Amino acid sequence: MGLEELTNFESRLVDGWRLRYQIMRDGVEQGCEECRLCRHGLNLFQWVETDAPAQAALWVRPQFQAQYMTRGSYHMLADILRVGWHPEYQSRLALPSGNGQEAGS
Repeated sequence: MGLEELTNFESRLVDGWRLRYQIMRDGVEQGCEECRLCRHGLNLFQWVETDAPAQAALWVRPQFQAQYMTRGSYHMLADILRVGWHPEYQSRLALPSGNGQEAGS
């Protein structure tokens, strides 16, 4: 896999996640209790684990449909805070000010 192909793959994953994340955020009520926030996040995580790997647009390439690649790539993107499951993942996982890196950058 070349660098350009990897970059395009990651962009497709983030775009696919962004749509689902926004739908999830739209369903979160103002002042929602923590247990409900976690439930919303779990629903998004379940999409990553079950539905996302089956979507052709989220495969590395048409000939390579290994579900572990989509799942694992989402987890790697979550490790660097490009995606997340909890509705407030960015603010909760952001590095303290002064460390030279902001969440989501």
